[in-house]
Amino acid sequence: MKQFADLMVLVFVVSSVLSVGLNLS
Repeated sequence: MKQFADLMVLVFVVSSVLSVGLNLS
């Protein structure tokens, strides 16, 4: 379960970074 939670956090962070990157470009 710990790994699943970490994966969700990772996906959230990556999607957030991509969203910011797309907005800035």
